[in-house]
This record gives sequence, C-alpha cells and structure tokens, in this order.
Amino acid sequence: MLIAAAHAAQRAHNQARRAVAEAGRRQDRQLGRYGPLGRTPDPVAALADVHRQIAGAQHELAGVEARIAHLTADPALCGKSADRLAAERHT
Repeated sequence: MLIAAAHAAQRAHNQARRAVAEAGRRQDRQLGRYGPLGRTPDPVAALADVHRQIAGAQHELAGVEARIAHLTADPALCGKSADRLAAERHT
C-alpha cells in the first residue's frame, strides 16, 4: 500500500514538473515577441527611469541652447571669422 502511494506521488510529481516546464515554455513564447522588454522584471520602473533620463537630457539641451543663443548674440564674437571661432573652440 505504501509503495503504491509512493509511486502515485512520484507520478504526480513528474506530471507537475512537466506542467511547470510547459508553462515556462508557453510564457517564453508569449514574452518572446516583445524582445528584451518581455524579460524586463519591472517595465513600469524601467519606463519611469527612461522618462527621467529624457527629462534630464531635455534640461541639459535647454541649457546648451541658451548658452549658444547667448554666445551667438555676443558682439565680441559676431565680428570674428568662422575660422577664428573654430580655432578658439579647440583651445
């Protein structure tokens, strides 16, 4: 009786292991179509991080644009040739 119960438990265990493996394969197929995003553990946090990086880059870009506007309006620079400005930039 005990041996029969052990065999039944082993069969149930093997069946459960196969079911888990099949579920894993199904999940891999379903997530595979999304590429690396499908493997991202927390896509919401990853997206929020990307938004923060974009906001930082936009802020930096706005600063650079303001600096360019200031420099292009500087009368001391307006009279210099483009070659002179290029040479100044590399020193």
